[in-house]
Amino acid sequence: MEPIFLIVIAALILGLVAYWFSQRQRSPTPSNGGSNSESSVFEFESDRSGVAIPLTPRKLRLVVPNQRERRLEVQALPWPSNVPSVLEKKEQPSARVVTRVLNPLIRSSDGSEIIVFDPPLTLTVFYTKEDADQASKSENGVPQLSLFTYYEADGIRWERLKTQVDPSAMTLTATLTTLNPQDPILIGIP
Repeated sequence: MEPIFLIVIAALILGLVAYWFSQRQRSPTPSNGGSNSESSVFEFESDRSGVAIPLTPRKLRLVVPNQRERRLEVQALPWPSNVPSVLEKKEQPSARVVTRVLNPLIRSSDGSEIIVFDPPLTLTVFYTKEDADQASKSENGVPQLSLFTYYEADGIRWERLKTQVDPSAMTLTATLTTLNPQDPILIGIP
């Protein structure tokens, strides 16, 4: 065989592998097979420069209880351009955004979007040392970080999620009963 032919074949195979990896990153499949179990677990790895389209700068796990026996999928949507670095609301203290995490779309295998979760879904985000360094610490040394959803409807709105911080695992965990498409998840400092 000609060497140029082998180079072309190798480049095609490499391109197919890169394409497969990028599609897998965009729409991860449940790690436990979906509809036959109680919950589907979706994991997104932290952003790796040069690999596919960046999805998240932090590793995260989304545990979505199956909804009425439907197989679920989670897709990472592009980031809206209007997410500010400081979240402000009248009569509430502002919060500073540390990093954007994920802009998810959750739907069933029939294509319908799911926005209400009963039982609630669980989101776990793995924060970094740099995130913790930006936050003040509680008396026992736990970084004061929170998860937020951000959305616009009749003006700028955002919601601070009740966040459980585990400093030994370096995780932030929250449960959500509703999550609309284009409601990105953020790490912030209250």
